Amino acid sequence: MEHIYSKDEIKHIIVKTNHFINEHILSYNKAIKRIICNGSISKDTIESFRSFKNCSFDEYIDLISRHDKKYEYIELISVHDDFHELISEMLSRHLSSRPISENLFNDLYFCHVTLLNILHGIIDKLDSTKSQLDKLTNTWNREIFIKFIDREYLEVKKGKASFCLTYFCIDQFREINEEYNYNIGDAILKELILLVKNCLREYDSISRWTGAEFLILFPDTSLESAVELIEKIKQMINQKIFVFDSKEIQLSCSFGITLSSIDKDVKSTIDEAINLLYSAKSKGKNQIETSK
Repeated sequence: MEHIYSKDEIKHIIVKTNHFINEHILSYNKAIKRIICNGSISKDTIESFRSFKNCSFDEYIDLISRHDKKYEYIELISVHDDFHELISEMLSRHLSSRPISENLFNDLYFCHVTLLNILHGIIDKLDSTKSQLDKLTNTWNREIFIKFIDREYLEVKKGKASFCLTYFCIDQFREINEEYNYNIGDAILKELILLVKNCLREYDSISRWTGAEFLILFPDTSLESAVELIEKIKQMINQKIFVFDSKEIQLSCSFGITLSSIDKDVKSTIDEAINLLYSAKSKGKNQIETSK
């Protein structure tokens, strides 16, 4: 299954990839400089290039392969091997005063460019993953969040523990926007979601589904445990005073909580959570409605 990167993973791998890029730009420049400027070259220097002695490749490929087992990085491994072999060959020829052919120089140059392009492609892929986050609330968007739920549903089909979904919204969000302004409405959404996230477990996740409506995924969680978590969140929201431009605003939210089962597909489970929220709202503000 496709790996879903966390924000910390994205940041970490981008940093490591940029380090790896800079390391190989430096290796390429050093090798070319030694040849052009008749710098010191020894057999040990050549062997260190050939054996990756001062190269962090093994550590780097282990990192990215561990996070993305579906992709084998065969091209990256092959191009990286060629890069070191070609540098070693050029340095060896220079050390023994043998001519360096134009083809050899070109092969190294194009290998170097290809290696950098592959590495920049890894960064681009991870940067695109950032777009899976809602820019206002920093919650996951629908597309990636459905993959989260799909992953949990496959576990249920394998006989593993069920998960719960909670769909919730601010009861009076339209009135807040009308009475104050949309900037305050946006600020409330951001602060509300920070409060909710602080109540979630590290393996729970939340998505902005639409407007002021959100969906929470509780993996490996019973309905009773999900209700307990939501009761805690609801209580925190009720106690919170949101202050903006000297205005004090109190909120309430309503929630619909459903338990997954092998008899309900992902769409049905999501729809049930949404319908339960609407049922809760029909009974008044600050309500929780659960599946039976």
